[in-house]
Amino acid sequence: MGNTYGGYVSPAFDGDLTSTLTNTKNIGDSADRSLSGAVALNSLRYASGTNARTITLSAGSTLTLDVGFIANSSATTTFAATNSTNTITGTAQDLYFYVNGSTVVIEPALVGASSIVANGGATLSLRPKYANNTYSGGTFANAGTLNLQGAAGRAFTAPTVAQGVFG
Repeated sequence: MGNTYGGYVSPAFDGDLTSTLTNTKNIGDSADRSLSGAVALNSLRYASGTNARTITLSAGSTLTLDVGFIANSSATTTFAATNSTNTITGTAQDLYFYVNGSTVVIEPALVGASSIVANGGATLSLRPKYANNTYSGGTFANAGTLNLQGAAGRAFTAPTVAQGVFG
């Protein structure tokens, strides 16, 4: 995403979360933000350095990601839910979370048919706050730590949790 690695060139970023957002955009940001309505992106990256950041979904807001989320930060990044209408979903077979620094916390319910795939050397924490996770794909921890917890009365309902195989 603006970089070349192993001969592959990733797409550039198309602004931050204050830009006009569409499902074809790759967004890079590093500030606390609030999302309103139905937000659809190709990918979202947070690189906030040493400052903890929060992306708050206002009441009724949803986030749809075609590819996934990348965290390049040494501090926690939180997707905060404000009520049970907040959801995050993927449009592809897999929804990727690359956590390369500290911890990424997911409070909105994860919904849809995508599998959740955790990558990177840090912690992905699935913490549904107001509604249960109901996605029907599997849960794969390819690297790092996958932390599963929920608020009182909330269940983690993904059908499988599997550790990735490294070659």
